[in-house]
Amino acid sequence: MKAFNQNNILVYGDYGLVPASLSSTNGGVSHTLLYHSQFDPLALLTGIEDMAFPENNNIGYAIDGDRILKTTNQGLSWSPSRVDPNSLFNAIEAVDNNTVFVMSWDYTTNRLLKTINGGTNWTQVVLPTLPGGKLAYAHFLTASTGWLSMYDNNNNYYFYKTTNGGSGWTLQNNIEANPFAGTRIKFVDTIPAYAFWDQNIVYKTFDSGVTSGNRFHGSNNFSYLGFSHEVLQVFFSHPIMGEWLPGISGTIHQRRWYPLTQKLFPGRYGWLFKYRNCEPDQSLKNRLYL
Repeated sequence: MKAFNQNNILVYGDYGLVPASLSSTNGGVSHTLLYHSQFDPLALLTGIEDMAFPENNNIGYAIDGDRILKTTNQGLSWSPSRVDPNSLFNAIEAVDNNTVFVMSWDYTTNRLLKTINGGTNWTQVVLPTLPGGKLAYAHFLTASTGWLSMYDNNNNYYFYKTTNGGSGWTLQNNIEANPFAGTRIKFVDTIPAYAFWDQNIVYKTFDSGVTSGNRFHGSNNFSYLGFSHEVLQVFFSHPIMGEWLPGISGTIHQRRWYPLTQKLFPGRYGWLFKYRNCEPDQSLKNRLYL
């Protein structure tokens, strides 16, 4: 879902396994089908898997199993920016209206694409060479600074950083001491970040680090029935300490990821999870909506 304000909302996914999007102008009271299209009428692959409006204006991007789509009118209409059959695109990382990254973490179509001219041209980003190496996720905070999670055919987990837009990558973790293969990574700035890893677990790092082996679920009695998180979005309140929900206590160790506690609300995919960290030395109140 993309909310431009409290009234104008776009909802995306599939309608009968055909990529589709709905629009609401009254805060979700009613919706209108705006887009319902597939590349190959004989192949039902996915719906719209992700959507991004980098500058929260008219320009946006979306992906399905075969295409990268672009809108210039806030989602009223969409046109192909790139057609790439059976690519099984999974996620968009959009820095601004011109600089956009699109990825597939499928085992066979695994790759990372990039545009710096608003989708006119797309190039494949060269990833670090690993034995059977596969991309798990990539996140870009700016056009230059980004992070990459990968794994190899020996189940080793790697976490890289780039400062030149993906032209080169520097390994950040010790794969034996601090393995990390997180997905849906979101950096607040160059230090605090959030990520998924494993089922129903969200981690936070305080120094661009990687996870330790100390992983646990938040305290709750909800049965997940095999479902897990799909989407991670980070929002910020006023940068003054406010009320905090109980969180993880104890010493903050260097170069580690920490799981957060959770509070449950009804929502998409069965439940909406709302996370807040309560470390006393944090100057921002961080809220994650999944």
